[in-house]
Amino acid sequence: MTIDTVVKAFFVAGQSPLSTQIFNIISFSVYIMLVVGGIYLFYKRDKLNLTKYLIGGLILWGIIEVLKILAMRERPDLSGNDSFPSRHAGLSFFVAGFLPIDMKLKIQLCIWAALIAVSRLALNLHWLSDVVVGSVIGFAFGYLVEKIKIEEIKNKILQAVRR
Repeated sequence: MTIDTVVKAFFVAGQSPLSTQIFNIISFSVYIMLVVGGIYLFYKRDKLNLTKYLIGGLILWGIIEVLKILAMRERPDLSGNDSFPSRHAGLSFFVAGFLPIDMKLKIQLCIWAALIAVSRLALNLHWLSDVVVGSVIGFAFGYLVEKIKIEEIKNKILQAVRR
């Protein structure tokens, strides 16, 4: 048995109609998290980071879709071949990694993102490895996109063109 199958068995054994409803709500909250992140940046009037957030989120979505096509990994519930990596985990950890907030709020966002990732396991829609890889890709990509210095890149491009 692999760790993926052990974790699947654990969550399948604990499924009930109530837990399924609760985990569906938690899983759906990734969309609330994405919107709240955008509203936060809009409210802060941080146009640069809002632009990076929107473009970075779309690029991450595209990267995850390409990986899903390449991996063609079947979901644990056998509902399709688009299991690896978890889009929900990736996008929720992207928000947690991206938003320029204090550490206390960042930890709270990471906990929310982790709940979303666990919900994908509890709903039997992903393997543990799908969720772990999606989470790592999402957080790393969010952190890196937020750190990009657009002005420095623009100035280097302009200097190269002027030569």
